[in-house]
Amino acid sequence: MNSKLTMGLLLTGLLIGGGQLLAPDATTPATAVVAHAATKAATVASGTVGTSDWNVTDDGVLHVGAGDLPEAVKTVYSPLYDPVQEAAAQGVTVTKVVFEGTVRTAEQGSYTFGHLNTVEAYENLENLDTSRSTSLAGLFAANESLQKIDISSLDVSQVTSLEMMFGTNYKLASLKVGNLATAKVTSLLATFSNLYQLRELDLSGLDVSGLETTYMMLTNDYRLQKLNLGNWQLPASSKISSVFALSKQYDLRELTLSADSQVAAGTFPDIAGGGYPSYDQTIYTGKWENQEDQYLPVGTAGKRVYTSAELNSLYDGTHQDELSGNATYIWEPLETPEAPVVAPVTVHYVDQAGKSIHPDDELTGELGADFTAKPIAIAGYTFEKADGATSGTFTTSAQSVTFVYRANESGNSSGGNAGGATDSSDASNSSSTGPTTDSSANGSSDTQASDAGDTVTNMSVSSVKKIGFYRSATFTAKNRVRWFAKQPQQKRPQFVVLKTAESKQGRLRYYVKDVTRGSKTYGQKGYITTKSAYVRPTYAQSRPKAITVINDKGLNSYKTASLKGKVRHYRKGQRLTVKKLVRHNLTTRYQLTNGQYVSANLNFSQAVK
Repeated sequence: MNSKLTMGLLLTGLLIGGGQLLAPDATTPATAVVAHAATKAATVASGTVGTSDWNVTDDGVLHVGAGDLPEAVKTVYSPLYDPVQEAAAQGVTVTKVVFEGTVRTAEQGSYTFGHLNTVEAYENLENLDTSRSTSLAGLFAANESLQKIDISSLDVSQVTSLEMMFGTNYKLASLKVGNLATAKVTSLLATFSNLYQLRELDLSGLDVSGLETTYMMLTNDYRLQKLNLGNWQLPASSKISSVFALSKQYDLRELTLSADSQVAAGTFPDIAGGGYPSYDQTIYTGKWENQEDQYLPVGTAGKRVYTSAELNSLYDGTHQDELSGNATYIWEPLETPEAPVVAPVTVHYVDQAGKSIHPDDELTGELGADFTAKPIAIAGYTFEKADGATSGTFTTSAQSVTFVYRANESGNSSGGNAGGATDSSDASNSSSTGPTTDSSANGSSDTQASDAGDTVTNMSVSSVKKIGFYRSATFTAKNRVRWFAKQPQQKRPQFVVLKTAESKQGRLRYYVKDVTRGSKTYGQKGYITTKSAYVRPTYAQSRPKAITVINDKGLNSYKTASLKGKVRHYRKGQRLTVKKLVRHNLTTRYQLTNGQYVSANLNFSQAVK
């Protein structure tokens, strides 16, 4: 179906006027009474459309068998329109369409289900084969009773047009699009227009690499509050524009955009411009704020806030260096909300009888960030099992995991880590969790500071407080080689853990190699504490939502998790949005929302809200 015809339909009342096109016989569809069977559903009408057999049962279900459906009737009416009318003549209103076998749409699949205005749901959509269709314009248009649909299973790899796909579905409140292979789609003209009940729409899974127009894509979606256009990368010649064309009211208050988005001026209307009935100047400032800054008070220096015009301008295609990955913007309130209290994950260490054999550890992180708990080495015991989830995300509710150990036959059943410390750096709870590293990463030839943890073959830890470096596992002033002073995060001393050892009192130590650049003992081996208050993993163990580069020489990003194929250089102070934490051999990396990878060495970056 061509764009001129579609636009003609829009302007004749289907879209803007809220009217409907006449049925093929030029009469208005009759309103039928739903018949319900007392027991088993009985067939009230049947036949064949295309090569598919169909039948309607008295419970209002249209069953469509395997076969090929023909093109739409008179351009915009479903080939199933007549079966629906036959059922109506028998006093049964069709409210559901069920695909009982593989049902194929025509090459010109436009309006295949158009104007089935009594249908509330489609069932077994995974049986709908759209793989040969080059157009699915108006596929479900004028389904005025449709309330919920998931089209993520559709094969649209050959489709060039999705115009009016859901146009005038007045009651549609839930629409899942998913990750559709839409690389050939050039037009989203009015695709989601007149969806009066829709509150959220996630289009981040669409491939828009061939998209030419978004004109009227969301026209009259006046209740739409959340719109996700993350990951969008349009061709250089196209821009997101006129998505709300001809609309007079809006309620959009959460918007996600990709750093690669290209947005035309005026695309997202001014919040304070009169088009938002929900806008209250006693509650909101009339500006958009970056969601990551939502707990910063109004007027805070550095807080990222924008008028609609400024937000449109920020994404006009000339500010990519200022942006990173996907970012979500929300209305800025005058009264700053309180940040949610994120509960820690408590890690217990017990023997088989449930007796504690080591002080509890607590894992902390940002809301929604990933966590992973690992068993630690405890002298005299062998790890046996974990009770509870060892990985997940931080929430506002307390979580816990218990590691159960079995006492060694020759070991001390009361645990080997008890007793007071002889060194002030050994006076807190210990934890030997942490990533190990590999020798295949960026190395000293990189323009950023050398990632020392990447040049070794075992676990890497950094000191977060003053610690001693000793010749033996039993710490005394006599065998202490030196002190490592407490340093800022980007300059923390780093060590490669070669193995663990015990002092004469049974306290666990790390036997390490000093890999701190410029250190007086660089390359030397010795012993340090294992206490988590003093030494922690060099590499991140959970995913923050974002990081700020703190390394003086910046941080490089790469195409792969092995840190090969340099993509770009990020300066100190730049904020990067993190998609997930990735394990690479024995290290961790951050995968950014733009798909690039950076080192998760905590000396290079720090987590931010």
